[in-house]
Amino acid sequence: MGTINLTFNFLTQEVTEKDEFLYHLVQLRTEDKSLVGGEAYLIKKQLRQLFYADAGDDITVNKNEIITLTANDIGETALYSWYDEDGNLLHKGKNYQITSDSSKQYTLEVIADADGYKDYDKVSVALKPNRLNAIAPNPASTTITVDYAVNNADSAYISIVPIYGGIPGNGIDYTLDIDLQEIEINLSGYVNGLYEVILYCDGNIVNSESLIINH
Repeated sequence: MGTINLTFNFLTQEVTEKDEFLYHLVQLRTEDKSLVGGEAYLIKKQLRQLFYADAGDDITVNKNEIITLTANDIGETALYSWYDEDGNLLHKGKNYQITSDSSKQYTLEVIADADGYKDYDKVSVALKPNRLNAIAPNPASTTITVDYAVNNADSAYISIVPIYGGIPGNGIDYTLDIDLQEIEINLSGYVNGLYEVILYCDGNIVNSESLIINH
């Protein structure tokens, strides 16, 4: 003995003019596949104003940034569910808070309570490129705070390189914690002049910003 629960859904983006469907459920013997019994279900589709799931615009974020995915309300009672790229259920509800650790795509499923109509939408969460965001203050005299984002690298460092007449000199390197977003650097050992602050990720130059030191 057992219980079977059947539900029927119509995809709002694939609705046709057909309004009746007959679904047969049969039970067969395991030994010889002979018929034991069954049931027939007549599904009558009702006319309705169609709705469409909306998971919002694609998002670009920094690694480990906390964000909230928000489904637009369809204007009636409905079940909102979020799935990962493999189809695993992650959350039920219009709002889903996540911590971004890599670029991923999420699927929103919306099912109307009244009649089981449903629709899907996808939203992508991508990590921003590695980069230097800001150097403050600039010009600087005693210390600077370098704001950076390392989202797709295993290691990173910045090099502060003096520039004289357009010719780079020897730089001083500072290893970055890729899980943080800023580093404070003491400038007491630097002479006045123009410098280039260069970001390296996995040994490759990503970008750079000019810095003026004037004690």
